[in-house]
Amino acid sequence: MLLLLLAPGFFTETVQNVNRFGVSLGIGALTLIATPVIAVLACITIVGLGVGISTLLLWAMAMYGSKVFVATWLGHKILGKNSFVGVVAGKKVWPVPYKGALIGQLAVGLLLIDGLRLIPYLGICVAVLAQVGGFGAVGVDALSPDTSRHVRHNRAAPVTA
Repeated sequence: MLLLLLAPGFFTETVQNVNRFGVSLGIGALTLIATPVIAVLACITIVGLGVGISTLLLWAMAMYGSKVFVATWLGHKILGKNSFVGVVAGKKVWPVPYKGALIGQLAVGLLLIDGLRLIPYLGICVAVLAQVGGFGAVGVDALSPDTSRHVRHNRAAPVTA
């Protein structure tokens, strides 16, 4: 939730990247396997020891938090296209400019994912798909060439007398 509050542009862009199932799952599986291997190989040298350990710690943190993107996407799909849609200048938009709506979608999605994880054999499949899909969505967002879309451009409000 801290990521949603600190970087809402990154969060909503990553949630939208979950829609690209094949790309997200492919990049997620690739980075899930390749990152620890490369980090351990970097730890072989003394110079790469700091880089390798830092990479492993960042990888573990990203793996822990990657399911929130899939949960938010799932919450948006469950609640419908028009639920939690913000109205900006008379038009309905998603992602919403209001963080409360995204938190509601996140809560519904996490409730469903954690509920499905309680089912014996289905639970592990759901957990792996959520982790790999979320990790892949972060990877797709990190690999995209346009980084200016995360910058929020604030305009001054028009002056009225």
